Amino acid sequence: MEGAGVYLKSIFSVIQGTICLTSKRFTFCKRSRIFDAVAGPLLMHLKKGNEMVFEIELDKIKSIRSEKHGFGSKFIFTNDKNEEFPLQFMSGKEKWLQSIIDAVKNYNPNIKISQIGDNMSFSPAEAVQSNTNNKSSDEALAELKRAKDKFDLGLITQAEYESIKEQLRKLIN
Repeated sequence: MEGAGVYLKSIFSVIQGTICLTSKRFTFCKRSRIFDAVAGPLLMHLKKGNEMVFEIELDKIKSIRSEKHGFGSKFIFTNDKNEEFPLQFMSGKEKWLQSIIDAVKNYNPNIKISQIGDNMSFSPAEAVQSNTNNKSSDEALAELKRAKDKFDLGLITQAEYESIKEQLRKLIN
């Protein structure tokens, strides 16, 4: 997915460009300021950005929060190093946010996404206990059955269930 956006680096530094979402990362590329000056505000959205300003791997997104900005809102992306990247989507913010959620889930099914309105946090889901090597075959089987029940009830995704199943299958005789 790609579209026009604005990177609000600071109060005095606003960069227009192209926001891209791939199956592995979220990026922002700026357009040439010379093109923006020559093309003017109506035509500048026809040109894609070609100079990378930042990229965040999907499993490194820690949170997205919405803040009021002028007459609209900006979305502040925070990565795992607590770096912040404030952006404004030129159109379709709901589609962008849903596409980001879907891409993150596809990239890493073990990511837990908590959402309240336009604010989201991304964290590793409860994984199979780290002491899987210490589990008996019966304990692993019981845990797998609990995971299957959670999946059947819609409490975990199929990808989460498959990941748990794959880890526990090695322990079941």
